[in-house]
Amino acid sequence: MMASKEHTMRRSSEDFIVELDSKLRSGRLGLQCEAIVGLPAVFDSHPFPTLVNAVFLKMAEVFHGGSNFLRLCIVKVTEQCHDHLRKIHSCNEVVRRFSATLHSNDPFARALALRELGALAVLTAEKVTVQQSVRQALEAHEKVEVDAAIFAAR
Repeated sequence: MMASKEHTMRRSSEDFIVELDSKLRSGRLGLQCEAIVGLPAVFDSHPFPTLVNAVFLKMAEVFHGGSNFLRLCIVKVTEQCHDHLRKIHSCNEVVRRFSATLHSNDPFARALALRELGALAVLTAEKVTVQQSVRQALEAHEKVEVDAAIFAAR
């Protein structure tokens, strides 16, 4: 009986990943935001490391290619999901994908990337490349970027 329940929960997790991917690829900002904002409740009800890992990989893709509004939603969700971050097993890949936005021409996008890396501190604390990026951002000309670097350095 217990194995059947676990199988059902895992199956619904797989279905959720497919549905999430569909919403994130829709190109409709409202649908994408709705999908992202609902993630903390999903993680609480389905706390499987495989699900958390897959979702964060997808969010990192959206973060890199999305708007600043979606990036802000992702940062806020990451902050809310702090207890689930240790379940991510593709840490290097997740950090690499989020870090790619640090090379953007948009200072707000870079600031949001720094805040995201700060929110992922349990994964990034010992990453030298992240530490160097934060240190570099502390000398940025844009106040929003410096403030985000200070947040990430904490």
